[in-house]
Amino acid sequence: MSHKEGLHIFSDVFYPEIIDPKTDQEVKEGESGELVITTLTKQAIPLIRYRTATSSASATDKCKCGQDSPRISKIKGRPTI
Repeated sequence: MSHKEGLHIFSDVFYPEIIDPKTDQEVKEGESGELVITTLTKQAIPLIRYRTATSSASATDKCKCGQDSPRISKIKGRPTI
């Protein structure tokens, strides 16, 4: 059953960050900003702080599906700079 309350991130494979695109600093939990991804398992071509140019926010509430993995809100589009 799908609850559609954001996207689960497999934290053993990816390290997500939500940053302010103007300052490159991490935003507080739940605030919107640019999604930045670091891969933790890629060996040949790793992504290190890859800026996706998409706007999202970290989801802080517990998901109804019961998974404990970190989540981000649905992608909101391109951030305004």
